[in-house]
Amino acid sequence: MDELISIVIPIYNVEKYLNNCVDSVCNQTYQNLEIILVDDGSTDKSGDMCDAFAKTDERIKVIHKKNGGLSDARNVGIDIAMGKFIMFVDSDDYITNYAVDYLYKLIKETGANISVGRLEVTKKLTSEGILHIGQIYTYTNKEAVGQLLYANLFSTSAPAKLYERNLFENIRFPVGKLHEDLYTIYKIMDKAHKVVYGSELVYFYYHRTGSITASKFSAKRLDAIDALNQLKTDINISEYNIQNAFSSQILENIYSYFFTDITCDEIEKYGLWTMVKENRKNVLFDKHVSKRIKGYALLSYAGLHCALLITRCYYKRKWK
Repeated sequence: MDELISIVIPIYNVEKYLNNCVDSVCNQTYQNLEIILVDDGSTDKSGDMCDAFAKTDERIKVIHKKNGGLSDARNVGIDIAMGKFIMFVDSDDYITNYAVDYLYKLIKETGANISVGRLEVTKKLTSEGILHIGQIYTYTNKEAVGQLLYANLFSTSAPAKLYERNLFENIRFPVGKLHEDLYTIYKIMDKAHKVVYGSELVYFYYHRTGSITASKFSAKRLDAIDALNQLKTDINISEYNIQNAFSSQILENIYSYFFTDITCDEIEKYGLWTMVKENRKNVLFDKHVSKRIKGYALLSYAGLHCALLITRCYYKRKWK
């Protein structure tokens, strides 16, 4: 019999998107699922919708709790999960119907502790993936942390991955932090003995107004830099030979999360421009660094004002 897989879906005021998300999980070709819906104190109809879902599918468990944020909701799901493996799906996103089966088979075929599939950002509420034979790569824990930071094949986000649940022993998402995945997933990768990546599309990330990347600047976004500093404390990046990957992730976060809507004075105030200048040389001649990140590095030599203007034009067109 197929092994039990737990899927944790944290939910807060997403009545517009919830049907699509839960349907995509319930309609998986892999059937032996424990679907955990954690209603994080929703004030719209999301909580009632969760109870209705549970009446139609016995695999669904519903937890209603006081609002505590995404990390807290995920942690509650981890605490009650019974599956040998665990997966996270955000409630405004959705997955391909073969996602769980594909990720599970990657683990069984390679002996890995974590499998990773391809995530696609979309502005569509419904899309379909087509399963075909793709490329597969395996990594040691050190290599996986490097890949996580380069963010070419897979990113620091928790979704689009299947984990052995025991990897979360003594590790939880930090409550009250933005960029909670950045604080957490490198620790999980570092505990694994093998990570496998498959190039098949398994996850649709729905980009909507109100997400971190679509909202106005707040000093809380500096949690991203704090998370990277914590990583640097926890892991000897020289021993792991990931200095360039670390620099790549620094530039990725500063340009993506700060340069889009922050003033030059604030950039200087928080030391972000200094960090750009300290890390830009490390990425220019590394073949693993994406052309976009290298472009960020080169752009910085034109000066702060120019870098800020061009970055904003780029992201404005990207999400138009």
